[in-house]
Amino acid sequence: MDYTIDHAALREGEHAADELADALKAAGVRFPSLRGDFPVAGRPFVHLGGVSATAVRELGRVVRIFAGVRRQLRHLAALSDRPRTPSTRTILRLAMHRI
Repeated sequence: MDYTIDHAALREGEHAADELADALKAAGVRFPSLRGDFPVAGRPFVHLGGVSATAVRELGRVVRIFAGVRRQLRHLAALSDRPRTPSTRTILRLAMHRI
């Protein structure tokens, strides 16, 4: 059995965990057990670990906010492709206000 460690995959998992930890921190969420882990089937792996229910709910709240903003931005992009009329300008203003 081959027990060699793919160090590049291990570093990639650690880097991915660090990126997620930074993003979560910016959103005010912390996963205390988050870390890069040994590769699984030769692929980088991130161990999310145990997380409190409070942290999971907060992460869910942040994801829902992001999803709403993303929908609004897609809607704005679709509107920006339309000819400019008074009604589309009003819709754009209202949509931007919601964001």
